[in-house]
Amino acid sequence: FDGLGTSTATDTSFTFPGPGSFYVCLNAISDSGCNALFCQNITITGLNETGDENTLTIYPNPATDYITVNGKYTVLIIRNGLGDNVINKEHLNGSERLYIGQLPAGVYSLVVDNKRSYKLLISAR
Repeated sequence: FDGLGTSTATDTSFTFPGPGSFYVCLNAISDSGCNALFCQNITITGLNETGDENTLTIYPNPATDYITVNGKYTVLIIRNGLGDNVINKEHLNGSERLYIGQLPAGVYSLVVDNKRSYKLLISAR
């Protein structure tokens, strides 16, 4: 990729900078000059962060009643917009489904081991 999200290589991939909505197009051109164009809007809603020690995946985001957290952590805290801890979980090594349905819609911070923080959106039900 040349910084504009394009490539002339035959086997390419592209990593988006984070969650969001993106308009993606693939223009495949054969050696004989025939081409096919495919475009689609995509939305990336989960997070997959790679750190020095582990990988943590959180989805869906935005969420309504549950989120799934895959990975390994010692302490996971969800904080509301005022900075109050509203959910505390300890010691995950694998996958856990967390109920968040008791929380009002809004923007929350999901803090892992007091090192990494992620934005979590809880949608109205």
